[in-house]
Amino acid sequence: MGTWVRALTLSTFSRDGFFAQIYNLPNHIPYFNTIHNGLNVVGTFTIGIVALALAYFMALNVTALHGRPQYAAAITSTVSFLILNATVSNAGVVGINLPNLGIRGVFASVLLGTVVGWLFSHDWHLKRKVGPVPVTALLALITAASALLRLALYELASSGLTGIIYSTTSLITGRSSHAIIRIAANTSLNNLLSWFGVPGPINPLNPALANTQSSANLEYALAHASLNNVPYPVSMGTVYQPFAMFGGVGMTLGLIIAILWVSRQRQHRRLAKVALVPIIINVGTPMFLGYPLLLNPIMLIPYMVAPMASMTLAWAAIKTHIMPAAVYNVPGTAPGPFQAFLGTNGSWAALVVALLCLALSVLIYLPFVRIADRAAQQIQNGGEYDD
Repeated sequence: MGTWVRALTLSTFSRDGFFAQIYNLPNHIPYFNTIHNGLNVVGTFTIGIVALALAYFMALNVTALHGRPQYAAAITSTVSFLILNATVSNAGVVGINLPNLGIRGVFASVLLGTVVGWLFSHDWHLKRKVGPVPVTALLALITAASALLRLALYELASSGLTGIIYSTTSLITGRSSHAIIRIAANTSLNNLLSWFGVPGPINPLNPALANTQSSANLEYALAHASLNNVPYPVSMGTVYQPFAMFGGVGMTLGLIIAILWVSRQRQHRRLAKVALVPIIINVGTPMFLGYPLLLNPIMLIPYMVAPMASMTLAWAAIKTHIMPAAVYNVPGTAPGPFQAFLGTNGSWAALVVALLCLALSVLIYLPFVRIADRAAQQIQNGGEYDD
């Protein structure tokens, strides 16, 4: 529900949304802003607290794996996660950093839930040294440690940390004279971080990945009424978003099609059908959390390779002048395969290349969907997956 609400908000009930701009919805729908605010509230307390829920269930499941589920561990993990995301204003007012309770905090919640669950399941280490440890004492110890950690890492929020990593990578790869190498390095970092559950520096819903190169390309196209000979034909805005972010980071639209094509797992097919519409407008959260994709080393391969292969194909088409570069700003919620078509002001060659990129990503995901199917089948049969 949260994903569908987010997709509806971003594409239809936001002034910069694709359908809102195409059909001028803010001037045609009564109470447009009120609906936008209402949908934001629903989104905040559904998909916006998924990391908080994950901290609870991770601790609960880890304790269950070591004997029996301990709800005290789950509650401790939840409280600790809230403490780690607390903010204090200059006036001393305590608040909660809501963005980090959603997708941005997935990796932190998985890590915290695992650690807390392990501590509750292995408190015999403490018992051996200090005697019996009451559950309340263990709860207090972990929450106090969370508070101290929050104070120690106050300036290292996840966005700041990824920004440092991104800047370092840009600095290293910036020495290369080949734009495609810099783009490949930065986009690979973005994909890897998102697979870990850490928000990468490149948001697929940002229109046209606006930067100085995109602005220069747009100014040239408007001044010369032509897309030929733009100053930066190969850039993040011309080969990454228009051709390698269908469904969000990782080309997950290709994963959806692969599942609907070859998967025999009913739960995987049901998920793909429910997620299809949000994925088309680049809200890829359902597959990221509902499919065995997050932190799955097998699925990391196509998650990295599919966007890279698509960018390579787009780069070759631009370098050989098969198609022009996409320079016009397109809303991030525009259907993925049509972003290149719209960004080139209607180039059919760009549309064909985009569809070829989508087909290539489907072929890359196909064998890994079969592997995920076999793993799910073995789990259902009570066996362990060791392929």
